[in-house]
Amino acid sequence: MGKFTLSSGGNKRTVSTNLSVTTSSASYDLAQIGVSGNTIRLANSGSTGLFYAIDDEAVTATTNDIYLPPNSVEYVNVQVGLNTNSVRVGYICAVGSTSLNITIGNEV
Repeated sequence: MGKFTLSSGGNKRTVSTNLSVTTSSASYDLAQIGVSGNTIRLANSGSTGLFYAIDDEAVTATTNDIYLPPNSVEYVNVQVGLNTNSVRVGYICAVGSTSLNITIGNEV
């Protein structure tokens, strides 16, 4: 991956969200963050792994989806022709709970 630059809101602050992940699948619409970009930074800041799925409509994650290990970061480029305002992230833990931080940016 190339260089990742953070997107910022109108006040030039970096905008992200921190989500609680449990054994019940949940979904987050990235348009709620309020900025767009071509890359999503996913950070699992807890000690339990999580699973995630990405789609351009409502998405339900399962434990068969992409695994994000504990205390790790992953960058996901958005499909060409879309931006993060039209993307949703589904997430779930197999056991326990953790935190998922999502930040929007651009790969340059």
